[in-house]
Amino acid sequence: MNSNSGLPTHDALDNCGVVITGAAGGLGRAHAEACLAAGATVFLTDLPGHHLEGLALHLDPGRSRVGWAEADIRDASQVERIARDAVRLCGHLDGWINNAGAIAFGRVDRVPLASIRHLIDVNVLGTVNGLLAAADVMTSQGHGGAVVNTTSGTQNGNEPDTTGYGMTKGAVTSLTYGAAADLAPEGIRVNAISPLAQTKMIAARDTHYVERGYPAIFDNVPPAHASAAAAVYLLSQRAAKITGRVIRIDEAGYSIVSKADPGPVVVDRSSVASFDDLADGLDAILRGPQPRASQASAQPHTSASENRTK
Repeated sequence: MNSNSGLPTHDALDNCGVVITGAAGGLGRAHAEACLAAGATVFLTDLPGHHLEGLALHLDPGRSRVGWAEADIRDASQVERIARDAVRLCGHLDGWINNAGAIAFGRVDRVPLASIRHLIDVNVLGTVNGLLAAADVMTSQGHGGAVVNTTSGTQNGNEPDTTGYGMTKGAVTSLTYGAAADLAPEGIRVNAISPLAQTKMIAARDTHYVERGYPAIFDNVPPAHASAAAAVYLLSQRAAKITGRVIRIDEAGYSIVSKADPGPVVVDRSSVASFDDLADGLDAILRGPQPRASQASAQPHTSASENRTK
């Protein structure tokens, strides 16, 4: 057992160097503990004021397998510095977990535009910055590597007051699919997890829902380590041939998120002679459950540093 996390040890990431963003708490800390238990050397980063040094010392009293540095993932130059620092600690960079994220709660027409921009800057551009920094180092090393992004079940629009957040996580999913194809020639695998986990972000969402009288969506939220285990798998050689996939972790267990590829033809173009023909054909197919109605909400809650997890 790992003495500081209680996790069983194994060698899935033996001799690997892994960067984890948003590492100070919640899912980020679980990632760090799981990677350490799997034999990795880890480099932690988060915003200033999150006590990374204390966490690093707790995880690695010997100061040999955990490094840390404060950084804002919205700034590409800071993220590039993290990559260089990680190589100095580990000797090489094999894995990168884009975990840091922000959330804002509120109906889409009532969330300030500044909050939407912040979500895009952190969740989308911050993830892009991490991906590019990792890819640059991994390409120069010449032996590939693995990137794990973080998306969310909210991208399906099935939770009230999370439209802005879900939009950015949908972008991360698309980034994962596209980057996996782009970087395959360099031997760099790009996958993602879509976690439901016990974190401050989930607690903030639950508080928001209780205050507005929304019904509970999840009754049995898994611990953060359930999602971290999936990330370790995606970083490991057990997943050496896996790229461009998204693993969902929720109450029931683990599932693979399917791509939103076009389905079978539902209205044959040759049968459409008028607007009514098209409307009748589509109407017959599209009748079904409507999106969950969102009640009016007050001022949105924002969290710039805690790592998403839905």
